[in-house]
Amino acid sequence: MQLKSYLFWQLFIKAAHAEYDKVLEETFLNELPRRNRKNAEKCAIKVAEASFQNRLIEAAEYTQVYQETEKSLSKLYRADVCSLLMRKFASMNFKEAVQYIEDFNSRHADFQFFAFDDDAISKLANECVEHSKNLLIKEYQTLINPMKNDLQAYEIAIQKMHEYAQSMHVAPATSEDKSPEVIFAKYSDDAWWRPRLRTVIRRRREELAIECGLVNKHSPHSSKFGQAERKQQLERNQEWAEKNVITDANEIEIRMSDLIKSKDKAYQAKLTAKVRGLRDLQDEYGWHACMITLTCPSKMHPSSKKYDGTTPKEAVKHLRGVWDRSRTQKGNEGLTIYNMRVTQPHKDATPHDHFYCIGDREELMRFAEIIREQSLRVDGDEKGAQERRCDIIEEDLEKGHLSSYASRYVTRYANPDGETCATDQFTSEDTYNSAHGIRKISWSGLPPDECWDYFYKHATEEMCEGSQQALAALAAAKEGRYAAFCIAIGWAGKKSEFIDEYQYKSVKEQYTTKYGETKSRTTGIEYDGIKIEKDIKKWFIFASRKAVTAAIPVIEIVVCTVIPNYPRYQDSAYEEALKLPSPEFCTADPVPIPF
Repeated sequence: MQLKSYLFWQLFIKAAHAEYDKVLEETFLNELPRRNRKNAEKCAIKVAEASFQNRLIEAAEYTQVYQETEKSLSKLYRADVCSLLMRKFASMNFKEAVQYIEDFNSRHADFQFFAFDDDAISKLANECVEHSKNLLIKEYQTLINPMKNDLQAYEIAIQKMHEYAQSMHVAPATSEDKSPEVIFAKYSDDAWWRPRLRTVIRRRREELAIECGLVNKHSPHSSKFGQAERKQQLERNQEWAEKNVITDANEIEIRMSDLIKSKDKAYQAKLTAKVRGLRDLQDEYGWHACMITLTCPSKMHPSSKKYDGTTPKEAVKHLRGVWDRSRTQKGNEGLTIYNMRVTQPHKDATPHDHFYCIGDREELMRFAEIIREQSLRVDGDEKGAQERRCDIIEEDLEKGHLSSYASRYVTRYANPDGETCATDQFTSEDTYNSAHGIRKISWSGLPPDECWDYFYKHATEEMCEGSQQALAALAAAKEGRYAAFCIAIGWAGKKSEFIDEYQYKSVKEQYTTKYGETKSRTTGIEYDGIKIEKDIKKWFIFASRKAVTAAIPVIEIVVCTVIPNYPRYQDSAYEEALKLPSPEFCTADPVPIPF
């Protein structure tokens, strides 16, 4: 700050002297015809000195306001936004600069947490807990009438807690059984508040960075500060995973870091198998393939002059609306289309969708036309909409298969070891997806994901003995042949027909969360008269024995699927065991990773 002030005053003195000489000369020439030379010189010097003093006063005032503005902005916004605002402040005249800052602050006055770091967010979560508890205490003290019971005090207090949560830009707590005790238990837990506050603060920061132009070709998809925060988050998660292990009652131990890596590898393999499966289904049935790219109207692009302030989340909602209407019309017309959808950001953070679709050629072209029609419902007459809003590329086998192009979206985020960026690789797009809560890859027209997962991870020949189709599906799943799996289970593209013909359904069980809420979770599936269930055990999270030498405390209990005969990590068969499907957490409460 001292250097900035020094440079400012050096420039000011230089400019002030130049203006002094100019005023002195102009005043002398104006007074010379009416006065003698000596009096004209005195008058010119007096006027020039007065002008110089006024400039000194203005400069001092400007410097004071500049410093106060910079100090106040540093408490409100992230450092990159503050730097940008002060550059704009310095480029304007004094009154315009002050008005610009006031207008900017008023536009974002509803959100006061842009500058909060992780420690500040943790403190804020504790404050939210205390405020919620005080609301309940206050209502109990107010309801002194004996005719009014405890439940009424709960309901009134919780309604005020809902309003408080909304004022903090957090979605109100809910309960499936609408129990006020469960809702209050959530509001009274900082572990409930903390991740929600982190999510909303990260998202609003990135939205502000987009508004300020900090997301551009030099920092595509997300801001530099956002990328640095994401990198730090992943490093904290990795550090936590290295320091902890999970174990069961039989003292089977698994390092959390190895568990995460194994899970990521399994997810990557699953995506690859499904893309390959689409290609094999295309070859099996003699179908056609096409690639459809769907973009947003120009008013949703920050780089456009028509930009109306649409956030990435709102733009994704628009794309989902186009897709949902297209899928509904596809069902009404009886079209059978299998597809993979990939959501990616432009450099200015506006999302767009890629669809890799397979099906009968006539049905596929009709489906592409449906998506095109739906995409043009909003601003379809604007310049370039007809050419760019919906791009359709048909497969040309002389040039190659479109599945090869589609697989690029699955593998581009994998590092040489096959681990995804979700935990091990830091990219601007990963930051974008994480900050805005955008799902990158989804599928349509394919069997339920849980059907493949249960056959691949949990099914055995003994479970499938009662059905030849189930045995064939089991063999295909264990070998990673997704197309053969779809054919074996009799999948024809419509879930309702599949459920009716093969009596397919999910097996649910009730469980209680730490808040006392009763929920249901999937523990198995039923298909063609057979039942496939998980093997469930309790696992405990401990601090690693390598990290501490004292008694190891239990951090939290979670329930997850057990890998059969999973060895201790000291055993030589440990690496071989990691090649098996990784344990799958099925608790509603998150593992306590400190991100």
